[in-house]
Amino acid sequence: MIFRIVMFGMTNSSCSRLDCVSLAYLWRRNQTELLQEMIDCGINAIIIKTASLGLDPSVHLGQTLKEIQPHLLKSKQKYSINVCGEGGEYETFTLDCPLFFKSIVLDEHETVTHSNDAIAPVGYLKLKKLHLVKKSKYGGSWSGAVEVSRVRRQREQLEGVAVKAPIDYLSELADCNKADCCDGRDEICPHQKIEEATNLGVEASTFSSNSSNCSGGGGGNSDIESFDTRSKGEAVIVPATNPNHGIHPKTNGIGTNESGISKSITRNVLSIPVALKITTNDGGWSWIMGIGANKASVDADDDTDLLNNPMKTALVQLQDTLNERNMSLKSVVAIVLYISSMDDYAKYNSEYIKFFSSQPPVRVCVELPLPPHQPLLVEALTFPEMPERDFRKSMHVQGISHWAPANIGPYSQSHQIRDIIYVAGQIALVPGSMKLVEGGARMECKLALRHINRILRSTDSKVELRDVVQGICFVTDASYIVKCREEWEKRSNNGIIEYLVVPRLPRDANVEWCVWAHMHNSAFEYEETGCYIGSGVKVKIIRRWNYESRVAVIVCRASICDQTGRIGKAELLEIAEYALTKLLQEAAEAEKSLECAVKVFYKVGELNPVDIFDVFSNQLSVTCSILPVCALVQENTVLSICGARHQ
Repeated sequence: MIFRIVMFGMTNSSCSRLDCVSLAYLWRRNQTELLQEMIDCGINAIIIKTASLGLDPSVHLGQTLKEIQPHLLKSKQKYSINVCGEGGEYETFTLDCPLFFKSIVLDEHETVTHSNDAIAPVGYLKLKKLHLVKKSKYGGSWSGAVEVSRVRRQREQLEGVAVKAPIDYLSELADCNKADCCDGRDEICPHQKIEEATNLGVEASTFSSNSSNCSGGGGGNSDIESFDTRSKGEAVIVPATNPNHGIHPKTNGIGTNESGISKSITRNVLSIPVALKITTNDGGWSWIMGIGANKASVDADDDTDLLNNPMKTALVQLQDTLNERNMSLKSVVAIVLYISSMDDYAKYNSEYIKFFSSQPPVRVCVELPLPPHQPLLVEALTFPEMPERDFRKSMHVQGISHWAPANIGPYSQSHQIRDIIYVAGQIALVPGSMKLVEGGARMECKLALRHINRILRSTDSKVELRDVVQGICFVTDASYIVKCREEWEKRSNNGIIEYLVVPRLPRDANVEWCVWAHMHNSAFEYEETGCYIGSGVKVKIIRRWNYESRVAVIVCRASICDQTGRIGKAELLEIAEYALTKLLQEAAEAEKSLECAVKVFYKVGELNPVDIFDVFSNQLSVTCSILPVCALVQENTVLSICGARHQ
């Protein structure tokens, strides 16, 4: 089993029931590369059955992998066969390999023609007589009674065999000066100089000299695009090929140590208003926001469970909300967890798994500078179960492989509903070892983006990184934003990406990506617009939508341009109206469903979350999360609205 998702899923399901983890290091490997590896490692296997166009039983039965390899490569080009026989094209019998203490010798066989089809004849070898031969290297007697001796001998047998370590499968991510020539694909760039596995583009971690420690601080001046001023203060920015144009390369970071983890975080002291709200559109999608536990409003004598187990409280609230609408937790497609301390991650996971078992939703988890009395905020996206119409397709890989990371919690890698695919948050875990890759934020970004690309392709062969519509790149230091933006732009200019600085990420990663994709993203429209609001407040909107008015996304950023600039409740109202008008523009014109979801990220200490809540809570068709972050894409940016609607 080296390629098929369905078979691998069945194996994972069986292992899960037995409380085991499958080891599938060959799964989803490049088939041509894998065939060559097997030959190079000294695997002597012969063809014992053929059942494919391009393979002739009278010619190819009995040939070794090395002998038939040239013909398999030609047949792949001509007939699109799988060179490793994963599609049943052929079957093999191994006579010898480095792990064998004795080799097998075939003395007598018979060729049997099962089907003499003119196009794809089927034949096999009937093995009648075989015997074993001791290898010369181990000609002496060996009882095999001592297990330690067995392991030692196996290690000795592998001496000189080119066995790859997990880190070796990252060689393609080494820096390339012409990275755009291969469009960021998984194949090794022809211009790329592959470095040694122990020196995979390792860069020294760099941090901003100006530390904001998530405590706010005044917004300074930054490079501002030139605006073509129009009537009513609105300006239009000419659409560019780069959706992330204008991100300032020198932004404030948070206080960090050598691993990029915050030394000390000044928490948000203002309580964040939380009110459960759900919006459902005509297509069946529901956005649920405002799920959370507020310790300040709970009497310890009345509800110790809420105080001690906020995850359980939040998920029970979600479950009750779904039950009221004739749905269940199986309807949940994606969940985002915002927690006040990553130290609680394991505790929350142990509770979370009690609610989600088979085919769980995709999940993103980040630490935010939440007030001490608000340990947890939850968002959920749902789509109703329709057994009679199978819209769902999920990928829940728990086995260890070199393809992409197994999930490190009770979540799926992806969920597909019709043309839309949601992907779990991705950090840079080396798939074969499940350890965080070394090399700094840039290397982490490269590997995380490769994970996303592979997950998308495996979920649907027609979808890849270019089809990402919207995403958020969470980083633990603002100096990483430029590196991540550069790596994204090498691979795609189609998606709208926001970059946010947060205190901490799972596994103490420096970078985490959260994205969703659409099969027809390449046909979407794109524009940039902007305006000035009040005195010294610049608003910029990046927008993407499709012709059918069924999908639209925006990122709206508000920045303080000078010392006189301020954002109060009146300015927030104007910004919100401008952003929502753009998000719902085509839907309103086409009389489509106006339901949507927005995430309002604000720089901690700069804005009052109560004012933000008052502005967005009055929007009937909008569900909203109000979320503090340490910093945004520019030093003077204090507000970012990420909005989405899709059917």
